[in-house]
Amino acid sequence: MFYMTRKFIKKGAIFILAYNCAPQLKRVINSLNNKADLLIERGWQSIYFVNNKSTDKTLSIMKDSLQELKKNNFNCSIINNRKNYGLGGSHKVSFYAAEKFKFTHACIFHGDDQADLNDLIDIPENLYKNDCILGSRFSKGSKLNGYSSARIIGNLFFNLLFSIVLKRKIYDLGSGLNVFSEKVFKDRKIVLFPDGMYFNQSLLILIAKYYDYEYFPISWSEKDQVSNVRNFKMGIDTLRNLFSEKLKIGLSNRSLYNEAEDYTFDLIK
Repeated sequence: MFYMTRKFIKKGAIFILAYNCAPQLKRVINSLNNKADLLIERGWQSIYFVNNKSTDKTLSIMKDSLQELKKNNFNCSIINNRKNYGLGGSHKVSFYAAEKFKFTHACIFHGDDQADLNDLIDIPENLYKNDCILGSRFSKGSKLNGYSSARIIGNLFFNLLFSIVLKRKIYDLGSGLNVFSEKVFKDRKIVLFPDGMYFNQSLLILIAKYYDYEYFPISWSEKDQVSNVRNFKMGIDTLRNLFSEKLKIGLSNRSLYNEAEDYTFDLIK
């Protein structure tokens, strides 16, 4: 594919979320180094690894990668969470850092190598007019590898259900590649969302109510990743989350949640 040299955003950072995914993270880092010029041309010059208290070699691999990434002209650092804040908590830490360091856009990218950085490079310029650009595993043009038919059908069912309830088209409840403008990641309601797997659904409900967004097709591959998802339980909890979160967000901007935890981290450069 032919790429034109064009910067689509003013100041963007890629936040790579990681927990115990050392082998997969190595592949993500190789991809970053191989695609450095194209990512930087698009405005994605800063890389932040977010280590969520991994117990394997994830942090060590992050530290070892910094020098090579900097040689390829990335500005890169490690956000080392002081506690395990869950998937949602790592999002919140990333959004806080994006605001603190004055980025205009934040890309959340999972460090388990299921998503493809080429899809971030390929986002059309016109999509950046939106507040959010959401990666979809189930849109026309998406490519799935290692997904069973049952999982695909289940995801399509929930996409349809969320679309009906939210009255907006939903093509994915939360993939590992999404782009948010500062208008979104500065929203104070986000810090009060759940820290676990259902953070993405709460965020999606908020986005559907208050923000402009578009989906784009992505490639998604499951090889040697370890999943913590239990499909039946997650399905029941997803239904519960849809209606409870929609009600809470819809009532007012006043928080109906418990007080937010203090999310602290160390910055390693």
